[in-house]
Amino acid sequence: MIRSKMLWKLYAGYAILVLASTTLVALLIARQIERDALEEIRESLHVRALMARELVRHYLSEISSSALPDRVRELGVETQTRITVVRSDGRVLADSHQDPARMGDHSNRPEILAAAAEGYGAATRMSSTVGRRMMYMALALQQQGSTWGYVRTALPLADVDRRLRHLRGEVMVACGISLFVALVLGFVVARRLTRPLISMTAQVESLAEGRFEQGLATTARDEIGTLARAINRVARSSRQRLEALQADRNKLRTILAGMVEGVIAVDRSERLVHMNEAAFKILNTPPEEVSSRPLREIIRVREICETLSRVIGEETEMRAEVTLVGRRGDRHVSLHTAPLWDGDGQLGGAVCVMHDMTELRRLEKVRRDFVANVSHELKTPVTAIRGAVETLQEDPHLTEEEWKRFVGKIHSQCLRLSALLNDLLTLARMESDSVAPERRLCDLRRVLQSALQPLLAAADQGAVKIDVQLSATPVWVLGEQEALGQAAGNLIDNAIKYTPRGGLIYIRLGAQSGYATLEVQDTGLGIEPRHQARIFERFYRVDAARSRELGGTGLGLSIVRHVVLRHGGQVSVESAPGLGSTFRVVLPLAEAQDNSTLS
Repeated sequence: MIRSKMLWKLYAGYAILVLASTTLVALLIARQIERDALEEIRESLHVRALMARELVRHYLSEISSSALPDRVRELGVETQTRITVVRSDGRVLADSHQDPARMGDHSNRPEILAAAAEGYGAATRMSSTVGRRMMYMALALQQQGSTWGYVRTALPLADVDRRLRHLRGEVMVACGISLFVALVLGFVVARRLTRPLISMTAQVESLAEGRFEQGLATTARDEIGTLARAINRVARSSRQRLEALQADRNKLRTILAGMVEGVIAVDRSERLVHMNEAAFKILNTPPEEVSSRPLREIIRVREICETLSRVIGEETEMRAEVTLVGRRGDRHVSLHTAPLWDGDGQLGGAVCVMHDMTELRRLEKVRRDFVANVSHELKTPVTAIRGAVETLQEDPHLTEEEWKRFVGKIHSQCLRLSALLNDLLTLARMESDSVAPERRLCDLRRVLQSALQPLLAAADQGAVKIDVQLSATPVWVLGEQEALGQAAGNLIDNAIKYTPRGGLIYIRLGAQSGYATLEVQDTGLGIEPRHQARIFERFYRVDAARSRELGGTGLGLSIVRHVVLRHGGQVSVESAPGLGSTFRVVLPLAEAQDNSTLS
């Protein structure tokens, strides 16, 4: 429409006419407004002079002429006008802006001379007192039938010019708006004459470029209207096809974005076509716009780039597994790569689906380690029991003392096997999500005392002293009392086992800042730093031989960790070889509002 020659030929003549007429009217209005504004300012000065004259008369007749200068200064500030009182001999009695004593003879001022002759006078000139061009208005002050003096008001021409500029600006804005409206209306009229052909041309060009959002007006009943309706039908049909394709593409993007697997698609030139969010996470790269960028600029994993290159070159599917080395550990990723074909059956690129196998591999390793550890732990007592039973069966000549020793050994190994199985069942129950835990309000002081009572005999037998420091007030937590008691008992039992004779064990329980803190400190052998990170793992022992000798299963601290995490808490250890260990359990406190639920 804008480039239409016919449109601009019609519009040019109209614009010139409107511009010339608007300019002439604006000049005439501006001159008239300027004259009216100057006259209005003169009238304003005349009114202010009348007010000032009445004030001077009032002060001269009723108050005191000595107070007149101060009142003139106040009135000048209030009215923002320079006010001057001049006697008939030309001496200045008061001035709102200057010191009268420093002002010269004013009898020869043009406005004073005019006021002396006609009663009032106006003038515009440079003020010798303030050094600025001013507009003056003077009125004669009559007293007892003669001219006593003159009252003069003045405004700086800068203020007058500013007002005139403001008025001219308003006139120009109004004329500009009128000109703009007239030009717009003229453009609308001219456009209506050329719109049909130009619109149809633009519509056909849009269809050629794949844009279908425009439509043609079809109110006309002539040949142009028939042509416009035909073009509209073509546009609607093309738009529907495009929207269907766009909807399919959006569905595909949504599916790819919601996939756990990472997806990378490239064209035949190995430029990235699409890469979903899961792929960015798997490759540990920040999300960015990757469309049409070379694959090797985005992905630094050589195996993935080579696999995609081979699939494009050989036009066949490939499966592989790669290991991504990172600061937080290695990641195992399974790759399934296949070629992409276009609608004509030609190779268009390749797609790679990545599945993060890291967690699966870790779980497999945990499972293998667990099976191996369980087999080893179960094999030891079973082997000992079998050996003792075979000895009893094959040697009937054993003395009664030897027979009792073998039976005692069988009994101790059975107890160890029973303890191991109980701990395994406890871990299995805690790790199972099929049964929700039944939590009740309980006081950790009572839980700790119940767990400590059965262990006092073992402490006395090992000559280990226990110092218990409990909170003076109840320590309420919401949890499983039996599980909490088992965790506390495991910590105390470990401290007793690994503290030498004559050692001390400190048990502290307190509450602060919304958390309960349980500390079990011993003066035992201590734990080296390299073992501290792993002591909560199942079957991990710092000293395997000593642990088995003391009857440990290797699952006590693992049970403690599971219980604490199950209750939303944290467990930690501080230790140094030869200086003992301190195990610390932190659990969130519960609101002890209903003590009737105390278990």
